[in-house]
Amino acid sequence: MSILNTDNSSTNLTIKITKYLLSKSVVHYVDLMEYTNLSRKTISKYLDRVEKMIAEYDVTLVRKRGAVIYLTGSLDRLRSSLPGCDAAEQSDDSRRIDLLSFLLELKQPSLLDDLAQHFFVSRSTLERDLNYLKEHFGVQLKKTQQGISLNNDELEVRQILSKLTQENWNQSLTENKKTGHLVQDFQIPDFLREYVDPQILSVVQNVLVEFSQKYNIRANEYQYEPLLVHIAISMKRISEKKYIDQKEIFDLTISPATQYLITLLEQKFKFTIPLAEAKYLELYVAVFNDNFDSFSNLQVVGELTLWLKQNLSAYDDELLRNLATHLVPALKRGKMGFAVKNLYASEIKEKFPTAFDQALDLTLAIQQHFKVVLPENEIAYMALHLELFNKRHPHQANEVTLVIVCSSGYGTAQLLRQRVIESVKDVTIVGTMSVSDFMEKAPVTDIVLSTVPLKMAKTRVLQVSPFLNETEVELLKKVCDEVRKREYIHAEFMELLRPECIIADSELTDKNAVIQKLTKRL
Repeated sequence: MSILNTDNSSTNLTIKITKYLLSKSVVHYVDLMEYTNLSRKTISKYLDRVEKMIAEYDVTLVRKRGAVIYLTGSLDRLRSSLPGCDAAEQSDDSRRIDLLSFLLELKQPSLLDDLAQHFFVSRSTLERDLNYLKEHFGVQLKKTQQGISLNNDELEVRQILSKLTQENWNQSLTENKKTGHLVQDFQIPDFLREYVDPQILSVVQNVLVEFSQKYNIRANEYQYEPLLVHIAISMKRISEKKYIDQKEIFDLTISPATQYLITLLEQKFKFTIPLAEAKYLELYVAVFNDNFDSFSNLQVVGELTLWLKQNLSAYDDELLRNLATHLVPALKRGKMGFAVKNLYASEIKEKFPTAFDQALDLTLAIQQHFKVVLPENEIAYMALHLELFNKRHPHQANEVTLVIVCSSGYGTAQLLRQRVIESVKDVTIVGTMSVSDFMEKAPVTDIVLSTVPLKMAKTRVLQVSPFLNETEVELLKKVCDEVRKREYIHAEFMELLRPECIIADSELTDKNAVIQKLTKRL
């Protein structure tokens, strides 16, 4: 049974074909035939109607040999006259997110043709979108004569929501004017607020602060964010009585730390967290805090460093240290099946192919020795460390001080540091820091170079990409020059001052008296 409007009257079809033409640069008869399920002869008749309808808006329908069809003229004027036309102009990403949200809320099966009409795309485009959702988010579909519907269980739905949230929310750091501390702020898009309540998210953030202080945890961004999102989604789903099936979670012992976190959450949200939910939370806490896992001890790090020496063709102490530091939590994530976020994986592959190949070779050795399969995002992070090793050269001290703050991990921050050294002269980089480290203790510098939005009252902040493109390099150079100019003016002014020319604790209160006093000193 269809839940969508399937009104195919002549007028509606004419408007739909017009919208379809507006949504594409060029189309072919076969596209329109597939979209409308009409014959070429019938399509031709409807195009005649479209041509007459759009003429009053100064728009022309062009039909060329080779079956190429397109519109030209005052297209914006035509768009503004058609209700709901903006839906036809959606980007692929936006449309796929809307489609995923639609499937998550679907109460009964829907026919593919009805979905295609609803999202104003051809059936082939809809099928490509569905395949993308399957590959990218793990969406599973159930097909019947009545149509398609989502076939993911509650645990899988939460994983989909978690990935959707982390890919689409925005975060920034803002300096608290009263305390001077940096506060992490997450902005949830409107379409996600049905699944991730901003108020619940804020409460969970406060709970995790208390939890981290209790156990002295200093988690990085890709440890902290998955736990935050998971708990926020879980608390909302539990409040709606949507629970994880006990069968979905293998046997786990709840650690004292996780039990403490559960107690905090139950106190805040005024409901009992079921055992299956507690066991799944245990997995996230284990990844959140390296201290709960055997991989974190120094002996394992030492053994891992020795293994790297045996499996790398070339290395130095810094590469060994950086790779070992990254691989400790990466191996744990791999064992537990958790994926790390890496927004720049594709760019890393494209920009640093040699380093990525080296990382792939190392990954195969890891898989054989540790029996852990690392995903592409982890491999990309390893490639950054190898790229740094390939390009490393001596650091030189300079006059403008700068700190680098990066949300994508230590390897990305180091790569950004290397780009600054190569591109900008006379800069002293006092450190590369994660967001959590910077929030805890921000060093005093002339400039903060950050990959996340950051607002500070007295320090110049530049938000850049981890790869520091040419435009960003020129901006950084300009800001460095401004800092030098400011410091030069300040220094020049201070050179003009002499102790004998300073009058302190003067009783003079009249301007003329002050002038007379000064002139006597000349």
